[in-house]
Amino acid sequence: MRTLQVRIWNPEDKKMVESKDKNGVLIYEGDIIAECTIGQDIWESFGTPATVEITPKGVVVWSGFFWNVEPVSVGMVKFKNEDRTSELYISRYDGLFDWDNTIFEIIGNIFETPELLK
Repeated sequence: MRTLQVRIWNPEDKKMVESKDKNGVLIYEGDIIAECTIGQDIWESFGTPATVEITPKGVVVWSGFFWNVEPVSVGMVKFKNEDRTSELYISRYDGLFDWDNTIFEIIGNIFETPELLK
């Protein structure tokens, strides 16, 4: 017998992205993703080490031609060697989310956890 996994909110509208988050969870349209985790150290290879204080979030959307992530909130980092902070955005290159080179995690979806959009 074959096992099938699905998450369905509206069978006519729900689409799967054919990709997985860092935990191996399949990504669907409407999922809310976080690119970093609070306390994560980033940018050390660029010579400006920082720690994530607030994670940037985005929503998975279908544009009609390709999958993308629309930013919904800006994150914040604190630089380790300086007394300053900076905004942190979802990774997008030329306006498109980089599915292959970005580590992210599904933290909810717009149907069951809309409060994460605030």
